[in-house]
Amino acid sequence: MKLLSSLSFMNPAAIRRNLVMVKRYADQTTDLSNFSALQRLQHFPDSVFKEPDRHQRVKDSEVSALTPLLAGIMGGEFPPSFSTISDADCKAYIGRAVAGERHWNQLFPEDFTCYEELVRYVIYAYRDTYSGGSVSNAIGWIWLSPQADWTIEEYSENIIHEYTHNVLFLEEMVNTLFSVSASVMAEPENRVVSAIRRVPRFFDQTYHAAAVAIVLAEFAISGGRLKDARLLVHGLLPSLDAMKEKRALMTDNGYTLLLEMISRGLALYEEVSKSADSQAWQLEGVPA
Repeated sequence: MKLLSSLSFMNPAAIRRNLVMVKRYADQTTDLSNFSALQRLQHFPDSVFKEPDRHQRVKDSEVSALTPLLAGIMGGEFPPSFSTISDADCKAYIGRAVAGERHWNQLFPEDFTCYEELVRYVIYAYRDTYSGGSVSNAIGWIWLSPQADWTIEEYSENIIHEYTHNVLFLEEMVNTLFSVSASVMAEPENRVVSAIRRVPRFFDQTYHAAAVAIVLAEFAISGGRLKDARLLVHGLLPSLDAMKEKRALMTDNGYTLLLEMISRGLALYEEVSKSADSQAWQLEGVPA
């Protein structure tokens, strides 16, 4: 069966092995949910929502209970621009997001099933300049702040984007990726230009961005959107090359996975280059 990504840490079997280890760490039996095991370890809010659905609008009455989680998942502090989304707008967003999930499921059912096993909640609330997020101390949560004109495919992409972050957070929890603290990775000399935002970011953020760029490029290629894939790959390769020079910041596992991402990034470059000459890259806004 075809999988969403060829990266080893994105393989559903690897993710499920990590979830088994989480349950062992949490001293929970295998019949209890992955979410309850993660909650025991990470102490994020539970039992906030009355309905069992994965997709949840954050209501005014729930903001207080969710404030620590919202602050983390929205960038590290509770944003002044935060607001809840109207029920009518959120119903429309959730309808499109569920359609985006169906689109993903049709293409890569094994990965989608693993997503269902890992991600318990997709929550909806607004903050300016952000379209969504995830955070390392709340694995199993995704936050979205959709734009009104998002297509079904864009919902798929945004959910897959945040799912990839969750997978890497899980990998870091179980097997470790980084050998230094978050504050060290945030120091100016350890910042690297991100494959997604194209600006210097903390080392761990850039590492995550590279993984996301690869997975989204693979997803774009599967849908025949080679222009989108080329744009992602163009930002990816310089970022991977710069990270390679900062070996001391990574564990052996983190460095091994980086080398895997470099290999996959080069293969993606070859794949998207076959279908476009230098003029086509320039017309798409990608320097040849």
